[in-house]
Formats: sequence, structure tokens, C-alpha cells
Amino acid sequence: MRRQTLLTLATITALTACARRDAPEGAADSAIAAATAAQPVARTPHVRAIELGRAVDSVTNRITGGVAASYQTGDTIHVSLRTEFVPEGTSLTVRVLRGKTTVDSIDLKSGAPNAEGLAVVATRFMARNKGWAPGSYRLEVLLDGASQGLADFEIRK
Repeated sequence: MRRQTLLTLATITALTACARRDAPEGAADSAIAAATAAQPVARTPHVRAIELGRAVDSVTNRITGGVAASYQTGDTIHVSLRTEFVPEGTSLTVRVLRGKTTVDSIDLKSGAPNAEGLAVVATRFMARNKGWAPGSYRLEVLLDGASQGLADFEIRK
């Protein structure tokens, strides 16, 4: 990115320096505007944030009451994912891992992004009949099968 910026600045400098002295006023400004407008903006789909908590707002799909990293054996673990530049309907997988073993997994579809390309998706993991086994866990999020990040949490008695 830095190299492209330097290249753009060098091009602008060269265009300005080489501008004809008898050229119409504003010709150099037009060349500069054209050079800077040509830079593409990276829009790589990705999961921007992973939050765990005890409750989620049903309207915004955001964690309410603060994020948490420690739960009791009978707790429901709520998950809120913020995505960026992810087309609506893209596959998301949320897995709960204990060591290298997948304890639970949920497949989701991404929501419709807003004008800035952002969307929020929420899900939850319920405690089984006997509850969560005490110990350390990791939550992994996959976007079209590619890992987007991990969030650690702990289950206590």
C-alpha cells in the first residue's frame, strides 16, 4: 500500500512538473484528480469482530451487558459477529473447540451489509443436559471455510 502511495505521489509530481506552461489553467489539477481516483480500495470480505456474552440484543444482534470470557456450566454462550464486505448469504461456521476437538458447531448465513459494507450476525450455544464441562475452550469463526479468528473462554463450576 505504501509503495502504491509513493508511486502515485511520484506520478502526480511528474505530471505537475511536466505540465505545459501554455496548457489551459487547471490541466495539471485534472491529471492529479485522475491519478488519485484510479487507486482501488481493498474490499476483502472478513469477520471484523467476535464477541461472546451472556445476552444479545434481538434488534441489533450485538452483545448486551458487556462481553464475557468466563461462564458457569449451565450458561448459554451468546456470540455476535461483525462482518465487513461479506455478501448477504455467505456461509459462516462458528465452532466451539476444547483442545483440538470440536464440541459444537453452528452454520449461519451472513446478513445484508449496510452502505459501509458492515453487517452483524448473532447465534448462541446452549449448555447440554449435563452442562458444559469445566475447562478452557476456544470459539473459532470460519468464513467460506477460512478461519477468521479465535476467541478464548472458560467454563467454571
